[in-house]
Amino acid sequence: MERFGTTMRALISVLVVGALSTTGLAQRIDTGEGPFLQGITTTSATLIYAPFVSNTVAEPGRFDTTFVISNPLSFPPGMTSPFLVAGGNLEGVIELYFFDFDGTMIYFDSTMDPNVGIGLSAQGTLGPGKSWIFLLQDILAVTHNDRNKTFNGQVYIVGRGLDGLAGAVSVVNFGNGFTQTLIMTPALGQGPTPMPGLPVRFP
Repeated sequence: MERFGTTMRALISVLVVGALSTTGLAQRIDTGEGPFLQGITTTSATLIYAPFVSNTVAEPGRFDTTFVISNPLSFPPGMTSPFLVAGGNLEGVIELYFFDFDGTMIYFDSTMDPNVGIGLSAQGTLGPGKSWIFLLQDILAVTHNDRNKTFNGQVYIVGRGLDGLAGAVSVVNFGNGFTQTLIMTPALGQGPTPMPGLPVRFP
């Protein structure tokens, strides 16, 4: 019986290692085949997520959210990458899907106003090695013509035409001495293998 238990444990270990290895391989070569929104066709896209962002005028002070969205698909001289070797999709449009606390969605993409923040091309794309830096209030000024519109919720950020994406958000209230910085996930280097952003499927 003890020998049987030892054999079963060994078999389970082999299966687990095999599954992780297969997952890791799939993550290294997948550039847009994962399921998202039950789409039936695919485009090259990556997704990152922040569970909390805020734009609230309150006393004392106000809540502001700063975004840094980075395209990590530019590498130091001499460094190799499967993205470069495969001639990957290195530049694209950034789409923002904000969901307020009540589920109301606000949409913005970087081609709607390339002058929002700094870091975008004149066409509203984010190139390799570049970072797009902006405030949530900058987005609300475009979508609602109201920089002081109250928003407390979450955001999905999609890079269209990009094989990699990374980012961070900082929620700050100077009046209350409050700062919260969140690394948007999945970010570069997270998970069982280094993978910038999450390949997703869109209709």
